[in-house]
Amino acid sequence: MSFSDVLDAKPKEPKLYRLLGCDESSSIDQITAEYRARVRDCHPDKVKEHNTNSTEKFMELQNAYSILTSDSRRKTYDSWLHSPFPVSFEDFTKSQDTFQMSTHWAVPKSQPSIAANQPEKLSQNFKSEKSEKSRWSDGDRYQSSIASAFRNYKV
Repeated sequence: MSFSDVLDAKPKEPKLYRLLGCDESSSIDQITAEYRARVRDCHPDKVKEHNTNSTEKFMELQNAYSILTSDSRRKTYDSWLHSPFPVSFEDFTKSQDTFQMSTHWAVPKSQPSIAANQPEKLSQNFKSEKSEKSRWSDGDRYQSSIASAFRNYKV
């Protein structure tokens, strides 16, 4: 797979969601209800004539239901839908770790690494600890509010 293949890749069709008549924001209860409504028409025990079309449709519905009701498999399927790689879902699941490692930069972080107001809190803590006496014999050489906060497990 070359870089041009990735650039030329077309958006993937959410086949499993369309098969069940759902979308990505559907809950598991909604998916279950849609699955049960659709599986009645093609279930092998309910259909009088056994034809291959109804059996294939039943198998597709079962596969879609098993993937979309499992949290981990659904997350993998959603990742595959939004990935730029032109591979099948089966190939994506086989080498999922490789694909996630190569696109880790594309997924936005859910929370910032450092809180926005944290430097203000630290500076306030350091100002309040200025009056501590040094335990070292040569005066205040090693005494600072930062070192004190570090020694007291506050930083």
